[in-house]
Amino acid sequence: MSMQRLKISWNGPFDWPQARQRSPLKGLCGVYMQTVKNDTGYVVYGVGITKRPVSQRFGEHRRAILKGKYTLLDLDAMRQGIRQEIWHGLWAGHDSDERKAEFAKREEELKDVARQQMAACKIFVAEVSDVRIQHRMEAALMATLYDAPEPYCGLPDRGMHLVPRHDNELPITITNESHPLFVNLPEKVEI
Repeated sequence: MSMQRLKISWNGPFDWPQARQRSPLKGLCGVYMQTVKNDTGYVVYGVGITKRPVSQRFGEHRRAILKGKYTLLDLDAMRQGIRQEIWHGLWAGHDSDERKAEFAKREEELKDVARQQMAACKIFVAEVSDVRIQHRMEAALMATLYDAPEPYCGLPDRGMHLVPRHDNELPITITNESHPLFVNLPEKVEI
């Protein structure tokens, strides 16, 4: 089986788009990575895909994070690749009435933490229009994050619906052609 190769340029880093403000992410769609900067580069803590503008997708993320739906992490620990939860998000299986009441009680504190996490987040986007390649990249990059050395392997969220390469698809090696250093991702990943 022959191996195809694909060079990927990551646009960024971009700040999290602000509500009702123009964003350079408005014209970009494809695969995105959420990162935080540390002394040696960028620590990737999430990967996603969107066929819509990234700015629109991050508007949805903004609403969800401020409503307590997403997990909030300690920023200093994140920069070291460590997952230290301040709040475990109200997503499937974690959204009991008791948890909702806890969020209501801590809402202002947690919204402040969410705003800090959004402010620290640096976004990178690879403009990939082929939806199947987007899915394969998302799945392979998340799998690579899960398999990263300690402590980085524990940082990303688990339980995403990912669609990796099917057995009948040829493997493709993607190569990062951008200059930012992603601390917990290798230069080449097979998708």
